Amino acid sequence: NGISNNSALISSQKTDGACFPIPNDHTTTYLDCNMAESTSSTAELPKEMKRLVVTSPGNGTSVADCTVEIQTVQTPTPKSGEVLVKVTAAPINPSDYGSWFRSKPTSYPMVMGKEGCGVVVATGGGLSTYRCPVGTKVGFVCNDSKQGSYAEYVTMNAITGVFPMPEDVAIEDCASFFINPYTAVGIIDTAQQAEAAGGGSSKAIVHTAAASQLGQMLNKLAPSKGMEIINVVRRQEQKELLEKLGAKHIVVTLGEEETWKAELKAKVEELGATCAFDAVSGDMTGHLMDCMPSKGIVYLYGGLAGR
Repeated sequence: NGISNNSALISSQKTDGACFPIPNDHTTTYLDCNMAESTSSTAELPKEMKRLVVTSPGNGTSVADCTVEIQTVQTPTPKSGEVLVKVTAAPINPSDYGSWFRSKPTSYPMVMGKEGCGVVVATGGGLSTYRCPVGTKVGFVCNDSKQGSYAEYVTMNAITGVFPMPEDVAIEDCASFFINPYTAVGIIDTAQQAEAAGGGSSKAIVHTAAASQLGQMLNKLAPSKGMEIINVVRRQEQKELLEKLGAKHIVVTLGEEETWKAELKAKVEELGATCAFDAVSGDMTGHLMDCMPSKGIVYLYGGLAGR
């Protein structure tokens, strides 16, 4: 899921002209990313842009209570060592919407979006900007409360805020380049470290909500780490989705509780899993603990059940 510049909520403001592709220490340089080929004239960026903000959390119990508005603000200008990114797409993660209705009153209005992807259309100059010159496809991370990725443009530190993406990958496919991938790496590393600390060498973990984007990434990453994933999902179509990715061990919780728990416990014993990672919470956490071996560990990292 993502919000792109072509959505009904945020419409792209096209500009005329093209680029000076070489950053300059004293001059902001531009690229019109709507043009297939750049020319030698300077493009004028719009003075204003649109972004999404949460203006009120409502009664603070769910995303549905939030008031979200389109805000028109001045297009940011990159300082020395910064780049201006025209946003192509941005994902919606639980780490995004969890803050929309759970933050303190002084946090509003709140900019939305923690990561995204786009094209560098201007630089503020400085040596560090040579890392990602105008025209570079990048992923970016918003690490302050003044800018969010659900916007038409963002300025980012050229070293710590943007990351060049592969040229052979469509930039629209790079929106979820940071939060989920690094969480997947962290889950596997956590399991391996826990095993090492206990003197074990388990090669399998249990993961709930396994058909999520994160779950799919885990299944792609696991083989390279020598790890098996026991995927726990709610529906048959989610099982079929994971099977297409090559997942071998999938437990569907639809049906009698005793039946699927017995299947899960058998998988845990078969593969020697000692760690489980639960994004659901509520009753699911207890079910996992019932199925794990003695001294097994359940890491709770989400609250999809709402309790």
